[in-house]
Amino acid sequence: MRPARVIVSVLTAYLAVATWTAFGAETESGTDTGPNSTRVDRKSGTASRLAKEQTPEAAARTQYNIGVRGLEKGDELAADAARQSDAQKREKLATRSRDAYEDALEKMMKATKLNPRLAEAWNAAGSLNRKLGRYDAALVAYDRAVALKADYAEAIEGRGYAYLGLHRVEDAKRAYLNLFDGRRELAAKLLKAMHEYVGERRGVAGADAAQLDAFASWISERSGAHT
Repeated sequence: MRPARVIVSVLTAYLAVATWTAFGAETESGTDTGPNSTRVDRKSGTASRLAKEQTPEAAARTQYNIGVRGLEKGDELAADAARQSDAQKREKLATRSRDAYEDALEKMMKATKLNPRLAEAWNAAGSLNRKLGRYDAALVAYDRAVALKADYAEAIEGRGYAYLGLHRVEDAKRAYLNLFDGRRELAAKLLKAMHEYVGERRGVAGADAAQLDAFASWISERSGAHT
């Protein structure tokens, strides 16, 4: 009977070692093996972050952040183009700026599809469309931003610029007045753009001279409120 006892002892020892290894390994990795525990190892923090990044809201924010960098790059290229005296260099930089805006707009639209309630992405999409000369599309995006956040001053300001691009002077005035009480610095920027608009429209074929005179007079009156 001794051989049988030896075999049983060896098997018992083997099973004990295997059980200790299995549960011991989990314990060393940070896993709670209690009957009511939740299995969380040392990598759980990373896993949680990855899971969050996969949510539509987080993915939208990622696309938005990439788009913002593209918008800033486009602005830098546009400013550099404006400083060039050489027409060829200026045109090359302007093209690169436009390409940067197009890429950024693509990211912003992805962001709005992933999270239609991300007001910042709609505002940025409005600004990008406006910089690309697509004023109607810009207004649609700005309207969505303001619908989500009624006091979104930057979107109201951007909408004012888009109105000027479409020669909707009265709407631009309303945008200015909406900004004046709460965000006077943005109202001042829009008023400056209005002044530049009048100067650019003077002498343009088809421009209503009487309307421009009336607008210029209104701008002059409003300028007194910023002194």
